[in-house]
Amino acid sequence: MRNTLVSNAAPRKGKISWNSFLLFVILFFWGYSIPTPFDSETRAASDVGDPLFRPLLLFILGTVFLLIVFRLSLLLQGAKKAALWLLLGAWALLSTGWSVSPGDTWIAAINMLAVILVTSYLATVLDYQKTSDVVCVALIGLCVVSILMGLFQPQYGTMTSSKFAGLLRGIYSHKNILAANVLVLLTWTLAAAGSGYLKGRLVPFAISLGFFTIAWAGSSTAIAATAIAVSLVVAIKFALKARLSFSAMILIISFLVTVGAITLPAALEVILSLFGKDATFSGRDVIWVSYLDLGAQRPGIGYGFNAISKIGVFDSRLFTVDGRAASAHNAFIQMYVSIGAPATIFFILIILSTILRGIGKIKERCCDVYFLIVFPTIFSVYSFMEGSGGFYFSTGLILLIICHTGSACRTRDSIDKRRDPRGTNVKT
Repeated sequence: MRNTLVSNAAPRKGKISWNSFLLFVILFFWGYSIPTPFDSETRAASDVGDPLFRPLLLFILGTVFLLIVFRLSLLLQGAKKAALWLLLGAWALLSTGWSVSPGDTWIAAINMLAVILVTSYLATVLDYQKTSDVVCVALIGLCVVSILMGLFQPQYGTMTSSKFAGLLRGIYSHKNILAANVLVLLTWTLAAAGSGYLKGRLVPFAISLGFFTIAWAGSSTAIAATAIAVSLVVAIKFALKARLSFSAMILIISFLVTVGAITLPAALEVILSLFGKDATFSGRDVIWVSYLDLGAQRPGIGYGFNAISKIGVFDSRLFTVDGRAASAHNAFIQMYVSIGAPATIFFILIILSTILRGIGKIKERCCDVYFLIVFPTIFSVYSFMEGSGGFYFSTGLILLIICHTGSACRTRDSIDKRRDPRGTNVKT
């Protein structure tokens, strides 16, 4: 069934929508650790303790409260679409009861539930067109502010440790968190540009700025993921124009996956070498084995959501990487250790179903396949090699994609017709 929703919250020309502003705040400021000039030595020691994190969390929670009071029907409409995500969030909250760090688990679980509610609400009142506009502006803003900090305030905007000295971290406490958030916004912008939701001179500027920021941050995983994102956008554009049958499409995808599995490691090594990086695991294999062994002791329930920093006390091997209890450097393993195998498998199935739904829509020549395929794929690639930096942020945008994409097929022609000169957003 095709449902039509007209948002009365759309702005008049020249005015800023509250919903767009709310989305911009989440996109621009979200991150586990936003640094502050007043505590440059210890700001990376505790994610939850960062001075700007708690006010931001209170802002999100306050927004949920206001939505309950003034926009309850729309909030419930979005929550209905996000039922599976809310179920996952409820399990994370329930893990407080057996967590090795109840305080960290409680804060992170409430945080996750709040982000799910807010993003599902935004998906109800904003369409792909408006969301993509805000994402593009947020990408430019994040990159510009971070680059300016790196140039004019290097003691705050760049890494100071000897291992990563000079690499850009911008408004975040670590280069990988900056790279993760820029990658998220850049991937969305690439998908929106390929599908036709984004047009104009700002688009190539935003994409170029995102590439530059990721390169300066020096995250090998983000650089490789960016190359994969561009390749996926090009491949999808070809598939949409080729008008292939479903069987032919499956054969081609199988062939490309096989060839990619053989050639991708060498290709990525060449790409990374251009940026002075290498395609090694950097000790990740050691830490993965340690965390998998630890997770096997509590495979069903885990050690508590976001309690990863306290888990190290249970296994001395986790202190062998850089002399401290390091991140799992794999969001899926981290989720398995935190909330158990069933919840992790449940989350992976949501991601896979989204990608498969996108592949199925290629035959219909739907532009939404860019979002359904590219974004979850890049999220999975990045999450396989990195930890939780920007994790809630990324899952929130995946949720936004799922809620945005209904049963209706949006072609390039239908997207162009969706621009209403009166400034009213019509969502199908």
